[in-house]
Amino acid sequence: MKRILAMLLTFAMLLGATACGSSSAASGASGAAAASESSKGKTDLVIATAAEAVTLDPQDGWDGNSLYIMRQLYNGLVRLNDKMEIVGDLAESWEFTSDTSVTFKLKHGVKFHNGDEMKASDVVYSIERAQKSAKVKTFTANIASVTADDDYTVTIKTNIPYAPLMSNLCHTANSIVSQKAAEAAGDKFSAAPVGTGPFKFVKWDSGDKIVLEKNADYFAGTVKPTSLTFKLMSEGSARTIALETGEVDLNLTVAASDAKRISEEDSVKLVTSMSPKIEYVSMNQKEKPFDNALVRQAINYAIDRKSLNTVATAGYGEVTDSVMNKQISGYTDDVAHYDYNPEKAKELLKQAGYENGFETTILVSGDTRNTEAQLIQANLAEVGINVTINTAESTAMLEQINNGGYKMFIMSYNNTTGDPDTSLYMLFNSKVPASSGNRSFTNIPEVDQKLEAARVETNADARMKIYAELQKTLTEQAVWVPLYCVPNLVGIRGDLSGYTPHPLGNDVFDQLSYE
Repeated sequence: MKRILAMLLTFAMLLGATACGSSSAASGASGAAAASESSKGKTDLVIATAAEAVTLDPQDGWDGNSLYIMRQLYNGLVRLNDKMEIVGDLAESWEFTSDTSVTFKLKHGVKFHNGDEMKASDVVYSIERAQKSAKVKTFTANIASVTADDDYTVTIKTNIPYAPLMSNLCHTANSIVSQKAAEAAGDKFSAAPVGTGPFKFVKWDSGDKIVLEKNADYFAGTVKPTSLTFKLMSEGSARTIALETGEVDLNLTVAASDAKRISEEDSVKLVTSMSPKIEYVSMNQKEKPFDNALVRQAINYAIDRKSLNTVATAGYGEVTDSVMNKQISGYTDDVAHYDYNPEKAKELLKQAGYENGFETTILVSGDTRNTEAQLIQANLAEVGINVTINTAESTAMLEQINNGGYKMFIMSYNNTTGDPDTSLYMLFNSKVPASSGNRSFTNIPEVDQKLEAARVETNADARMKIYAELQKTLTEQAVWVPLYCVPNLVGIRGDLSGYTPHPLGNDVFDQLSYE
């Protein structure tokens, strides 16, 4: 325990050094006035990102880094507004003609970025394209057919009364792409994406930036920025300095160590909110010893999550025991609680036949998660589990995980539909492949049964009761180590307006402007 406390103190000192070092507020402030003056009337905006997108093809993936960009490029039939209401996007109206059929009337005159008008055939093509994709097909689950009744009418039929349908249609996986452009590009559509969104794709300089330009024909209103450049800056301190000096206009991921600093400066603002993300440790349940629930429970008891949250998020995050974020409908705290208890962890390891512990690895990407891994490594060493930390670039890490080539990893999950089905079915149904979400390889028949039952339950209260039962079972089985609900820490220039965080992080930047 003394060694862990010493590590925490060391990390705190390092974080403080980051916030107060030579590139401190003084250097930021020195250029603040000039940056503010030069930003007046600026419309070519730069947004700093901590990690690079994996794909710009909505039917080819939905990692968080890619979603930021894709939300600027595409629209769906419907979307979730900032009040978490499902409203029309490309659809002007819809009607459920039965409990398994819904008909959408499309808006007329919507143009793709290539100038072609969006038609019902593009909608059919896009959703069927998602159905064929191993990476996103879970968001088209139970869709039996999609048909174009005419150029502006689409009917979707499901094979069961399917409660999550409308929420799933809000997901980027069901974004509408140009059939003509997608067929022409083939498997290279990510490099030449064509949607109907407020911004058009210009170029992607891998390892550096993604550039978008204003869509002057955007159907939903005037787009204020002339261009958006998503600039890759992996170092948190570099993103903060760039924000302070005006090199970037918005920092999507403020390092926790810099949050206080930004909040105290006049030239920049810190915008905080709770995201729908949950940070977690996954254990490969197909591999020994993680096929044993006692081992997984022991690891839950062995990790000091409160201290980890303090270091990783500066306390802006919130420790949770459920496998579902508190922002999502149906969340419950009536689950097993794993308070930090190394002695209990040792008892469980002994019961599981690992009294002397074991050797394992944990896979991570990025500085913050490397820090988290070091704290977890120290925690687990106290109970006899020796952990080797392996690091990888985010895309390579995902590929390794999806192939089952890991023992443990740290990641976050972002529910972008707001429906509990997205948080639980995608992640814990045994039929869902790792590439679509079940990266822990959970296989619990009772869980599968209840997940299917919740999908066809049309009574909202009864449905939420099932999800509460599921959270209880999944937590008892320790399928994850839930670490904390992830905070959104966004830094913006003080005179930049038009940024309001969406409750699910579905931010669109078409109204950003300097006053």
